[in-house]
Amino acid sequence: MADRTEERTPLVDFQDLAGWTVEPMNGAGCDLVLSREQKMWGDYVGKLTYQMPPQPSPKKEGSSDGAAIVRPPKPMPIEDGADCINMWIFGNLWEWAPEPGTPFLNISILLQDKNGKEQAVPLTRLRWKEWWLTHKKLAEPMTSASFAGIKFEGINNAEPRSIYLGPLY
Repeated sequence: MADRTEERTPLVDFQDLAGWTVEPMNGAGCDLVLSREQKMWGDYVGKLTYQMPPQPSPKKEGSSDGAAIVRPPKPMPIEDGADCINMWIFGNLWEWAPEPGTPFLNISILLQDKNGKEQAVPLTRLRWKEWWLTHKKLAEPMTSASFAGIKFEGINNAEPRSIYLGPLY
């Protein structure tokens, strides 16, 4: 998709990661960097590399897989009336051909209301190996909401795996 022009202005474009933070959870390792490996619009995309490093003792029954949240420097206001979330993601496995050691990640968008309360809105389950425009229709239009981050759940791979993050609308 290199050299194409984007038709609309995204809320997040992953052209600058200054101030972005990564919050690993449940022992997961996670890193977000700028990349030109799977270029889309602009000069960069976000490259998310994640893994669950070997633990010193076996995981206890009922314990959860790893997870991670990536956050912008501060919550980003969303235009009132928005009724859906769209995001380009370049995945790393096909649903019809699972690969041992590569988990199906669940991806949610974190929205923050005017009082600072966060809500995770499930966006998709990663299941493709190309650029894909994910789409989530909301039950009601948003008012006074901000984008607060992206949550990745289901990290259980011992070896590093990467996906690429494109524009979010």
